[in-house]
Amino acid sequence: MELYRQTPKQGCRWEYAKARVQLALRVADLEGSIAFYSRLFGAEPAKPRPGYAHFAVA
Repeated sequence: MELYRQTPKQGCRWEYAKARVQLALRVADLEGSIAFYSRLFGAEPAKPRPGYAHFAVA
C-alpha cells in the first residue's frame, strides 16, 4: 500500500508516508500459528508472551 501526504511547509511537494496496520487474531493453536506466521513473515515474534505473540512486520 502506498500513501502520500503533502508536506505543510513545502507547498506542493509530496512525500511518501508509511502506513501501519495492526491486526489481532484469536487462534486455537498458538504455537502452530507462531510457526506458520514466522514462516510467512520470515521473522520471529517481536513480543512473545504466554498466550500472546506480536509480530513487527515492515
